[in-house]
Amino acid sequence: NPRTPFLNNNTGIDIVQWDIPNPNNSIIANNQTSARFRYGTNQDLFTLYSFAFSVLSYSPEIEAHNYIKSINGLPPTDSPTVKPGEEIIYQVDIRNAGSETSEQTKIVIPIPHTASFVSAKVIPENFGKVTFDPTIGLAGAIIWEIGTVPVMSDPSEIITSLVYVLKVTEDCFVLANDNCDSKISINGSISGIGGISKQSYSNIPFIKEIMDDECSGYGIYGSVDIPISGKAEFAATRCSGFELFTTLDPINLPQFCQGDSPANLADYISPSESGFQVYFFLEELGGNPLLDYYVNTSFAGTEQVWVSEGPVGSCTGIRIPLDLTVIPRTPEPQTTDIILCMGKPAQRVENPYRGL
Repeated sequence: NPRTPFLNNNTGIDIVQWDIPNPNNSIIANNQTSARFRYGTNQDLFTLYSFAFSVLSYSPEIEAHNYIKSINGLPPTDSPTVKPGEEIIYQVDIRNAGSETSEQTKIVIPIPHTASFVSAKVIPENFGKVTFDPTIGLAGAIIWEIGTVPVMSDPSEIITSLVYVLKVTEDCFVLANDNCDSKISINGSISGIGGISKQSYSNIPFIKEIMDDECSGYGIYGSVDIPISGKAEFAATRCSGFELFTTLDPINLPQFCQGDSPANLADYISPSESGFQVYFFLEELGGNPLLDYYVNTSFAGTEQVWVSEGPVGSCTGIRIPLDLTVIPRTPEPQTTDIILCMGKPAQRVENPYRGL
């Protein structure tokens, strides 16, 4: 090997690299944390002062690029909006930018409460199976069981695609309710197992945009959001007479005792209909929704919170005030045995039977 520096007294260094065959992990196993290396010589004197070890790592890197193809039959603009009742066509393109295949690959796309599922198809048709499960999440979910995703010579090549159609909600509870978000937000997750490494992965989000500047080819992960326009006009023409109300059962809360374990109000109040969730608020207007609220029983007194229900915390009905009362615990009674004789002052005596 070339030596640097090349000296007559042979104080240079030798650098050598070699591969270690490892059939069926017979020498180095998966998850191994240590190994023994032995070396020797028949002639020269060696001093081994540096040793480096590397492993060729396999990993699937499945990318799902989710984007809008059309809105109500028209190509999307740079800042798209949708109106109630319109249909949106999305497409998810699948690539494998990793070094191994992905097995049991699965994609889940939850449908938000502001939309409903219409249809879905796979391109090409025989690449996995797509179904819709109405019991998952707020408005169901698209399940795409892709199966095996191969490694391509060009990592940017699209292997398969999913085209799915959603319809913007026409629900007056959402469109005539100022407490509801006015947008459609779509994201999904990927899961699977590495074909060689057998390592599982899950909850990989969708890519919403692929950059084309100096970071060309890299993706930006996140949800694709589309604002809903024409909400007020729709509510005025299609939701006339709609009144926002709550059908929560009469809420009868007990009095809480000082010193007891903090009580969760969610254990006392249930939603009035399927698909709704109970939320608690610290203010009558605004504020962040809370799924749980624990009554502070450290001190006696009263406090007020508000409760409401809806499909999500950003879309709830009327808030109902709740008055929470924490009463002081009654102290242990103190007793004393006394003897009273008419005309004489009371005398305290010890009761020989006390405590028996």
